[in-house]
Amino acid sequence: MRGASGPVPGPRRAPAATPGQPPAEIARVAGVATAAGSTIGRSAAGHQLDDPVLHPVLAELDRRRAVAFLHPAGQEDTGWPAGHNLAWLAGAPSEDTAAALRPVLAGVPARHPGPRLIIPHPGGTIPLLAARVTRKSAREIPEGLRGTYYDTVSGSPEALPSARRISGAGQDPARHRLPLLR
Repeated sequence: MRGASGPVPGPRRAPAATPGQPPAEIARVAGVATAAGSTIGRSAAGHQLDDPVLHPVLAELDRRRAVAFLHPAGQEDTGWPAGHNLAWLAGAPSEDTAAALRPVLAGVPARHPGPRLIIPHPGGTIPLLAARVTRKSAREIPEGLRGTYYDTVSGSPEALPSARRISGAGQDPARHRLPLLR
């Protein structure tokens, strides 16, 4: 990635081969001068982000107040999105949505308030589902989503105003920097 003045530090991927390895990898990545944070999938080794197996990962991110970019994996080998590139056409936006909602619903931000979680592609379908999520849930979902960052990489400029409202961006302009909304 390049910016106006040269390379832009980006997140580094923290592999999830074993439950004990990711915290060590997060620590290693934190020592890399050009690393802005870690990239993790919406699940790791078959475990969702709120699975107790991943609590050490969340605890390490929390301890470091680290940046974690939650990116879809495009799981071609799972049921409905298999074939026809559906894993990326429809599956990835669904993964983005789950990556944003699952931690909030599981109370992860209350237990681990330190990590700065970044959801890609303006939260997947969240801009389209914002009214539904608000109507069919308790207040913790809209409030939890306000504590999350969203990148602005989207093929749909129409999604950005909704993502901006959901994220609370613009309430304190000094805290908000593009290309992230918060």
